[in-house]
Amino acid sequence: MNGVLFMDVVPITAFVVSALTGVVPMSIQIGGATLTAVSLIMNNVYLRHRSLRIAASAAA
Repeated sequence: MNGVLFMDVVPITAFVVSALTGVVPMSIQIGGATLTAVSLIMNNVYLRHRSLRIAASAAA
């Protein structure tokens, strides 16, 4: 689960590195990076919540 999330963060890392080297990002790029980051975080939270719920129902 975390390996897939790491691969999805690679484009965001490239965006941050290019911004640090002086490339001025456009507003649409910032919006896209924000949307991607929020989607990754929400997907991670959902998958962890679901796995806890499945484990709880299996224990019951």
